[in-house]
Amino acid sequence: MSSPTNLSILVVIIIAAIIALSKLRKTLRGWKVKRTPIFGITLVYLGLSAYFAISSFIIGIPIHYLLVYIAAFIISQFLSYHYADRSLSFWKTPDGSIYSKGGLLIHIVYIISVVLRFTVSLVFIGSKSFQFHIEESTQLASQSEIVGIAIIVVDTSMIFGLGLLVGLNRRLLKRYNLISQGKEIVEEKK
Repeated sequence: MSSPTNLSILVVIIIAAIIALSKLRKTLRGWKVKRTPIFGITLVYLGLSAYFAISSFIIGIPIHYLLVYIAAFIISQFLSYHYADRSLSFWKTPDGSIYSKGGLLIHIVYIISVVLRFTVSLVFIGSKSFQFHIEESTQLASQSEIVGIAIIVVDTSMIFGLGLLVGLNRRLLKRYNLISQGKEIVEEKK
């Protein structure tokens, strides 16, 4: 019989997988661009990454790695902002709606890094890492060098992926605003 903790973890995994697959499908096929969903999904990405980063410091990752995470975020969102121009395509429909597709590689990088972080948490800490009942795991990272290194590497990659997504969404919003204001002309499709 499974415990309520394992069941709740399974539910979270299923919901996250549905969101990830939906986002990947939209990235490939195209989707109607709207400001609110872009802000919403960015906040979800930020919240998930913040949760894992904070839990890292709780289990003993030295706080000075926060500087590494901040640097990874700033660099990756800057690179993504400039790369996204080449990977995004836009079009309008006859009713004036703006659609976009692209940025698949950026989404895949983030999804893989979150899956890796989730896996490291389960393998080294166990299901308690998802409940904030990790008193027993406190200082685990400082006691085991392998655990500390694994968490730092996957957290850095996750934060890098977050920066990529934020940069992509910033570029998406900028291009959306230019198209909406008529300052950028795009092809019209049915």
